[in-house]
Amino acid sequence: MTLAETEAELSSFYETTKQWKLARAFSESALKHDPKLALAHQDMGFTYLQEGKDEEAAHEFSQAIELDNRMYRAQFAETMMSPLPHATNPDDRMAYRLALLKVVEINPQFAPAYVELAKFYVTEGNPNQALKLALKAEKLEPWRAGYHLLTGRILLQLDRAADAATDAAYVADRWSSPDRDEAMELWNLVPAGKRPAQGPAETAEKRDVSSAEGIVKSVACADHNMTMTLEQGGQTLAYRVQHAGGGFADTLWFGEDHFTPCYHTTGLRAVVQFKPAADKSYNGDVVFFGFRDDLAVTPASATTASPAK
Repeated sequence: MTLAETEAELSSFYETTKQWKLARAFSESALKHDPKLALAHQDMGFTYLQEGKDEEAAHEFSQAIELDNRMYRAQFAETMMSPLPHATNPDDRMAYRLALLKVVEINPQFAPAYVELAKFYVTEGNPNQALKLALKAEKLEPWRAGYHLLTGRILLQLDRAADAATDAAYVADRWSSPDRDEAMELWNLVPAGKRPAQGPAETAEKRDVSSAEGIVKSVACADHNMTMTLEQGGQTLAYRVQHAGGGFADTLWFGEDHFTPCYHTTGLRAVVQFKPAADKSYNGDVVFFGFRDDLAVTPASATTASPAK
């Protein structure tokens, strides 16, 4: 390998281990030694993404693809950062589907693209096809609790409640928070009469800790402190996050290796565990938080739709 290629590979490694200063240093050095190295542009794109510099990230991903159209991770990130995932126009929806299919054509083993395709088909009213794709992602990366739960949520929409409960119990018995919390949400959505007789083990509630959830309105980070504002039934709730644990749904596209609660979380549902604040200017001090990736609801008339070809 050339020096630039070596540096780009090191940058990729440091990204996956969340050593972002080193990732930036090696990607910058790689680009200095070879400005036309696609991997270095992709590395720089993910560094910018983690820093919340979306415009710069999108530019780097575009550069990587222009230099090498086999850069499937750059293709995926550029697609997910575009307006296409949120489009409602049928032509744009088709363009989104084709863009995701292009990613899995380049790398048929890239599970996150199958996750997004599964969510796409739920939105399109075809949960049967969504289930096939969710199972594909689950098979590729069975260590991701959220992939099992995605399958379970689709099964619930297909009126296969007992199977959904089985998936929920499987995750709850093998993973800890926040994955277990997500699993228990799914478990509780299943009617009691359709759950297995043996449910997930109960966990002790934390003393002096309250829970709340809402849609994230804003997150601000500074000097290792974070403030999170949620909207709950028209009410605004403000929380301070300091020395708190947290997590995110595995199905969030930017989660794998690149998650930071400071960016890209507006509009997500968040669940927080907190201690009430003595300072009445905010609602509480968070001890644990979790960001959810809620699945669209398939219209009831579509639950028996035939799989798309």
